[in-house]
Amino acid sequence: LKLYAEQLILSYLELLVNSRNELSLATVINVPDRDIDHQSFTHIKHEAAKRNLSIYQTILSFITRIRLGGKSYAPPSDNPLTNHIKGLSEFVDVLNKLHSILEE
Repeated sequence: LKLYAEQLILSYLELLVNSRNELSLATVINVPDRDIDHQSFTHIKHEAAKRNLSIYQTILSFITRIRLGGKSYAPPSDNPLTNHIKGLSEFVDVLNKLHSILEE
């Protein structure tokens, strides 16, 4: 458990330095509360490749569009990320909070 916690903390720190680090992202996004399993991560990865963005940028863009609301910003209803709004939103919130702490 201690080793897992250390790996999780290091992965968050690595993401703060390099948001394109997919291994770190896969480690932190797979926290059980987020309900993002391997198949879901694969969907996110395919969506990122389709949009020619990093996985983190894809998640951030998706959540930002959801939060902005309105028809012109809303992602398509068939977007595979739609099933994971809660988990992805929590992930973005944690990273935003860590960025804020780091900036202080």
